[in-house]
Amino acid sequence: MFYFKVNESVVLWIESFLCHRKQRFKINCFYSDRADVLSGIPQGTILGPILFIICINDLPDVCKQFVNVYLFDDPQVLQKGLNTYQEWSDRWLLRLNINKCKIAFYGRDVNYEYKYYLSSTALESVDVIKDLGVVFDSELSFVSHCKEKLNKAYSMLDLIKRNFYIFNR
Repeated sequence: MFYFKVNESVVLWIESFLCHRKQRFKINCFYSDRADVLSGIPQGTILGPILFIICINDLPDVCKQFVNVYLFDDPQVLQKGLNTYQEWSDRWLLRLNINKCKIAFYGRDVNYEYKYYLSSTALESVDVIKDLGVVFDSELSFVSHCKEKLNKAYSMLDLIKRNFYIFNR
């Protein structure tokens, strides 16, 4: 934090925001016991995005000896980068949800045969993936994205039409 020239009192305030948190789960009408939250950043908070950016700020430096962000020429080099990413994630107690981690290939001459792993789990290879609300396909055509947005617009139009059927034009 001091690398960012943040005042010590702000660091202490952020520490109090992140430390000694508890969570519980509700299933139907039943609540679990409260448990300590040992890592992570609270989602849905104002501070969440900036704290996440600060937290992952060193990730490009950690992986840069293994990967080029624009092109991976060698599957073994990418796997070394993934291993380094996993080590970094473990060191900072940022648990990865491996089920949400996917591999997407873009372009023509890509190696679809190679399997990539995180924590000894093979990552699923997908042709279409949604990231930050944008649907990407392997050819970067954005046809899937446009179809999704069009369907959402029609769905909203239908909802409006159903709820305002008593009004005349």
